[in-house]
Amino acid sequence: MLTHDAEDPFYHFAFDIPRNKIDESIAWLRSAGVNIYEFPDHSDRVYSKSWNSTSAYFCDQGGNIVEFIARHNCGHDIHTPFTGESLLSISEIGLAVTDISDIKNVLHANYFLNEFKDGNESFAAVGDEEGLFILSAIQRVWLGSDKKAQVFKTEAIEGTHAGAYAVGEYPYKLIFK
Repeated sequence: MLTHDAEDPFYHFAFDIPRNKIDESIAWLRSAGVNIYEFPDHSDRVYSKSWNSTSAYFCDQGGNIVEFIARHNCGHDIHTPFTGESLLSISEIGLAVTDISDIKNVLHANYFLNEFKDGNESFAAVGDEEGLFILSAIQRVWLGSDKKAQVFKTEAIEGTHAGAYAVGEYPYKLIFK
């Protein structure tokens, strides 16, 4: 099995936030003493033209790489101050794999999930804006951190096709309800 032999596993996951609240979400995190990842251009956020989204990254107390993502194609706006109650959903979970293309094919053939956007040999997103498996090549540095992708036991619950499935030789379990 490909599980990394680390005492402290870490994960990448993302919370969707209202598309008009990226500034407030960053201020809210900072007011709680959270250090926001600073990109090489000294920005505390990154805009993706192809995804039409803006994201901020930070590590939680468990060492996980957390992303707040405002997806501008989704019509989620709020007109109240940002709080923890403003988090819309968990929309991404990262999975480190040795062969991106192979796992994309497995997810498509068995679970009817299609590649989202921007895939290449070291990165692919599979699913849609409401739920994405972020496939990363093992040892690729996760965006918003200096941590390299590693294989850790993971269970993800998705709401499209009933059943529980393993992903190849990985310690990943996908539960569909």
